[in-house]
Amino acid sequence: MVLPGLLETLGRSEKSSERRKSEWSSAQEYIVEKMGAENLRITQLRLVTALLWTLIACCTIYRRFDLPQLRWVLMLHHLMAAVGVDEAILMSFAASEPFALRLLRPGAPVTPWIPRLLPRKQTVLGAGVYAGWVLLAAVQLITYRVADQDVLLFTGIFLLACIFDRGLFHSTRPSDILKFLVSSLLRPDSTYMLLACLYFWSGFYKVRGFFHGFVFQYQFLNFSGVSWLFRRCYLTQDYRPRPFSRLFGQFGAWLETFAGLGMMLSALPHPGVVFVVLALAMHVFIFFFGMGPFRWNVMTCYMLLCSTKLRMESAGMPGGEAWTLPSVCCALYVGFFGWVIPGIGCLDPEALGRYFGGYRMATFHFAGNEMYHALLVCKDYLTSLEPSGPAGSVRKLLLERRQDYLRLSEDLDLFTALLYSDGLDVEGALRRGFRRPSGLEDFEDFDRKYMFVPITWLNCRGPLLNTKWDESLPITESFVDLVGEALGFESRMPRGAILVFVAHPMVWMGGQRKLLELFDLTDSKWCEHRWREEVDLPWTQVTEELEDKKKPLL
Repeated sequence: MVLPGLLETLGRSEKSSERRKSEWSSAQEYIVEKMGAENLRITQLRLVTALLWTLIACCTIYRRFDLPQLRWVLMLHHLMAAVGVDEAILMSFAASEPFALRLLRPGAPVTPWIPRLLPRKQTVLGAGVYAGWVLLAAVQLITYRVADQDVLLFTGIFLLACIFDRGLFHSTRPSDILKFLVSSLLRPDSTYMLLACLYFWSGFYKVRGFFHGFVFQYQFLNFSGVSWLFRRCYLTQDYRPRPFSRLFGQFGAWLETFAGLGMMLSALPHPGVVFVVLALAMHVFIFFFGMGPFRWNVMTCYMLLCSTKLRMESAGMPGGEAWTLPSVCCALYVGFFGWVIPGIGCLDPEALGRYFGGYRMATFHFAGNEMYHALLVCKDYLTSLEPSGPAGSVRKLLLERRQDYLRLSEDLDLFTALLYSDGLDVEGALRRGFRRPSGLEDFEDFDRKYMFVPITWLNCRGPLLNTKWDESLPITESFVDLVGEALGFESRMPRGAILVFVAHPMVWMGGQRKLLELFDLTDSKWCEHRWREEVDLPWTQVTEELEDKKKPLL
């Protein structure tokens, strides 16, 4: 997918001609007129490419609707994601080390699944297992080996490779591809039921305001090659969401929920077909009016049609509803991935990220309410560093960012921080909380001393650790370690060298406040110097500002 601000990461923006942060009337104007406009041509090119891909695929790989072909399609898309040539291919162009090349290079940074036992650098064994799996997958696809034992071998060696780097696991959208591939080993209708759960939870999670009050307008529509041209239809002159756009976004969320619930409860081939058609219509809208991912939407449409056909065929089979061992395994599998993991995500989103694969594993697609991290690096520690050294690519990036960096408050990434945190005023939070963790009394000193370094920026410009970014995953900690290593703090880090800002996700079930933290990296969780504050939900502030015309815009 196109990462907002991609042209800046590719170095194509002229800094001398770029408007300063103070010259933009608001962060929303910058997000729409700068980031949206810059990504317009790229997104339109992606859309045209996806249309050509769809035309070719429908004439070739999407012509048959049977179980072997479904497995082959899923294995193909999984392999494409695992080597970084899916929707995330542009991220590899921007990164200092592309995704697949990082996994193949011994010594490259990785995030092992068991960090206490495995090194944080890629090993010859890890690179060999990954390369071996890629070759195996390619041979299986070329020779059309899609029997049960072939799928088990494909999955088993892939999971073995993921032990050395969990970024490989998360970058393949396992909840959207691998999960369905494994389900094809169970009952014929298990894939259909998992898709029904996907639509239900993807829509249900969006009914809270963070989607229809912010993400829908500023991400889903703003980075679309079509919808951006009609931005005045869903945004006011002050770049605030129009009431109609919020209602439309909420209506879409409920429609998606209704489609998933209907697929689960209805008996095919009669009323259930209506909900399948509804889901297909939703994918068509996302394809043309959303920011993508395009090829994944087309693949999911094929998977939906194919699994629907398999479901209809299995419904007429003798003994199709009998509780055999495969039926029990199917129920447990669908129950865990279709209900348990999303349920945990609604109750504890941070536990979801740390232990259960993040919001994508819970199928909370493009909903918002994600965790946001940024590092505040003391510029004094960058002054004497040489470009070469530990974590060389990250060190070089930090030194480049340090050049001509005068004030934190003039950093345009404070605007992109608002985009990634559902409208949160990150600069305002830093102004309120800087004293306790930094030990400084005057924001002027803090403003000049520290440099704002978003983790998202590091992932896009540095070694590409994960192409499907989610900051609730432990991969975020790998970047924190890389920055410390780049500054030369391999053993003991001095206090004040690196501060961490975290905007935590809101608890979906009943959450009404958003927790913010700012702390020194050397502080413990219970340190008195740790600043914590709960704020009003940021997307609600937009509505209040629209209703109160006398209130000045932030």
